[in-house]
Amino acid sequence: MLKIDPERLCDKGAEGAVLGSMIVDHRCIPSVLEWVSAETFFEPEHKAIFSAILAVWRQNPGGAVDGVLLRSRLEEDNSLSNVGGLDYLRRVVESVPTAANAVYYAKRVFERARFRELVRVQGQIDKLIADGGQIDELIGSAQSIVMRLDCQRTARDIFPMRDHASQIAIEATIPSNAIATGFRGIDRLLGGVRGGDMVILAARPSMGKTALATAVAVNMARAGRRVVFITLEMSPRSLIERMIAADAGLNLARIKREPTQDDKERFFSAALALQKVPLTVVAGASTPEAIAAVVQTIQQGDGVDVVCVDYLGLMSAGERVGNRNEEVTNISRRLKLLAQKADLAVVVLSQLNRAVEARETHRPRLADLRDSGSIEQDADVVLFLHREDYYRRLHDPTTTEIDGEVDLIVAKNRNGPVGIGKLIFIEEQIRFHDFAHESTLR
Repeated sequence: MLKIDPERLCDKGAEGAVLGSMIVDHRCIPSVLEWVSAETFFEPEHKAIFSAILAVWRQNPGGAVDGVLLRSRLEEDNSLSNVGGLDYLRRVVESVPTAANAVYYAKRVFERARFRELVRVQGQIDKLIADGGQIDELIGSAQSIVMRLDCQRTARDIFPMRDHASQIAIEATIPSNAIATGFRGIDRLLGGVRGGDMVILAARPSMGKTALATAVAVNMARAGRRVVFITLEMSPRSLIERMIAADAGLNLARIKREPTQDDKERFFSAALALQKVPLTVVAGASTPEAIAAVVQTIQQGDGVDVVCVDYLGLMSAGERVGNRNEEVTNISRRLKLLAQKADLAVVVLSQLNRAVEARETHRPRLADLRDSGSIEQDADVVLFLHREDYYRRLHDPTTTEIDGEVDLIVAKNRNGPVGIGKLIFIEEQIRFHDFAHESTLR
């Protein structure tokens, strides 16, 4: 039998980091559970701590893993001394300053567990060969052993109702899992967005897609969500200038041309406030793979909860495909896959086709999504930004009938109602606000 390096059998540091992450930030627990169970851990003390953390977490659905309750649980199981006592628990917690890399560590623990299973299988096959027998029977037995190993690999994607229904119910009702947009009219319809969701925000040019997307990104970041904004149309500098001006409630053109002292103070104050939020602007990631690479890099540091992409029309598949329709289909499906695999929300800006302009009411429909029907199919949420003011002015440049009302049409909502969220657009500040009567269902 081959001699196996013990470090290949167990990564004790990664096991401890998973446990520490679960204690430091309970919000990572659902994602960790997709990769590990108590049996995935090698060290007996880590199995016991993991089981105790889950027991405490489930007693208080969605709540933090309280240190006192965790200690009590371990004492009830007579396992506190076996896991190294309070000193070892303290070291586990101190081993991770943040839970941002919890899934990365969980994957390492899962990989080591898989390797141990492979070693065990090797031993079984060695015994088969040593015992002898008909060659066809030996091959059949060996194949059966390996097939069981492969089934274990995919077991984490199989959810028997008896094992998962109550846990999924707990996780689904945790308010902190939903990522609010910061606009009441939208959030009352959507209930926020969640990891794994792909959200399409679509409109005709000059409707304010980027302005709304940046406002949502800032709102999410202010609430503590880690946001990455992929800009393909504007430079990061120009985008950040617009964010600061909008946040300050100022006209950016005036700031650049003839700002007053008050303007300058408000502009710098807004800049200092935005400097503190977990929002990263990235330029040039124009393929799904490039965006995935950005996400992977940032996940190794602060982590990522939301990715905004501005915009789909400037993306490429990064490989030879057929026509543009097929290319957009390819891009859309890979962005949805990224959202699911990385457990983050992906918000994608998109343009509508010209059919909107020819329609008397100018109100967008799902059929107006540009280039591919796959966008509608892949998206969990489709939002249309519609400003009647824009068309009033287009038809009559001298009109004074400008009220700033905006309809954010929820045309598709996989997990909730469709309807209209109302906003106000302040054009000179390129800024959106909540409307008094926020939303209507239909």
